[in-house]
Amino acid sequence: MKHLLVITESFRRAGLGTMYRGSLVLAVMAKRGITYDTLANLLGSSRESMRVGIKDLEKKNFVYTERVQHPQGFFVTHVYPTPYLKDVMRQMQSDFDDVTHQQ
Repeated sequence: MKHLLVITESFRRAGLGTMYRGSLVLAVMAKRGITYDTLANLLGSSRESMRVGIKDLEKKNFVYTERVQHPQGFFVTHVYPTPYLKDVMRQMQSDFDDVTHQQ
């Protein structure tokens, strides 16, 4: 239980008010360059829902997006973590390790 509390509190301090946004962040960190389609399939949601969530994370400087045109003519948006997000996740890992070692 204590581990979940530490992770939830770390998300809250970072500005991620919901676990849904936390799930988006974890997915982006796990697979850099992930697409909206892949995110939607992974989280069981729609592409539009992913777009809204990612735009919110982009405003908070957690992720950046890159729109790429394929030779067939369609566009695909890839999502990448920012250095700020990497620092936040590193701090969360450190907080988690501190709690784990205290037990």
